Amino acid sequence: MANQDAPFGLTPIRSIDGSDYDNAQISVCALSSYDTNLFVGDPVKIATGSNDSEFPGYFKPGTLPAIEKAAAGDAFDFVITAFRPNMEAEDFNILYGPASTKRTIEVVPVLTTVFEIQESGAITAADVGKKASINGGSGSTVTGISGVELDSATIGTGTELLVLGLGKASNNSIGDNAVWEVMVSETNTAQVLPGA
Repeated sequence: MANQDAPFGLTPIRSIDGSDYDNAQISVCALSSYDTNLFVGDPVKIATGSNDSEFPGYFKPGTLPAIEKAAAGDAFDFVITAFRPNMEAEDFNILYGPASTKRTIEVVPVLTTVFEIQESGAITAADVGKKASINGGSGSTVTGISGVELDSATIGTGTELLVLGLGKASNNSIGDNAVWEVMVSETNTAQVLPGA
């Protein structure tokens, strides 16, 4: 059976030390000045700026790092796992982070986490251990899910992801749109793996 073509960004599946990745999640924010939609599964990086005037009464100034979506080729620090309800707008049904809207966001640090991601084409078992980059796929404003994929064309030349092996779901097989387990091989703050 062919793999389903349904990108979902990066999904955390376990911590590298065997602990529950849920306990590693932290809160960050998107500022109202940031004009790009954000989705669950998007890779993000720390942006310049703070929440000093963005979240009065909710958080002390400077306590939440501001983030922005990482583009293809960018090192990144976190992956979005959830959006907190927008209490100020009293809209509890928006599943993503609309552009130019301040949101509090839950993320998981990439330094300690193994992820699954769908590929854009087809790589092979021989590509395990190689690096690849993400693409900048658009997410869904209906489901709130990211459209980012592992860019198959960058296998062996990309920098952000290290391919660990094929995802273990029974309906997943090597071929177009396969899901792979990966680690992030480079962040903005550290080289995670040798040669990153």
